[in-house]
Amino acid sequence: MEERHAGLMAGDPTVLAEIDRELDNLYGALAAGVAEVRAAATAAGTVEGEATERMLRLAVALGRYWYRRGRLDVGIHWLRAARRATVGCASPLRVYLLIELASAEFQIG
Repeated sequence: MEERHAGLMAGDPTVLAEIDRELDNLYGALAAGVAEVRAAATAAGTVEGEATERMLRLAVALGRYWYRRGRLDVGIHWLRAARRATVGCASPLRVYLLIELASAEFQIG
């Protein structure tokens, strides 16, 4: 997903179409990532780790997709889920997640 970020930022129709085709798989990965982070937080008492980083990277990368496709409502749902799952996380990626969420919420009004 990250390697397609430049095309996504530019609104490349090929990249958008590719993500469209893989969207169900990406949502599945995002849901599994959120669940994995929540389970780790419950079991170990921490949200730090590789699963958190993967989930945050995916959520942040999809932020621009939701904007380009006019699906900020869906984006807000997933970005809020990722935010709730990562309370207490010190990863810089969480800052990007919060920026994506704030931007989406601002756009909707």
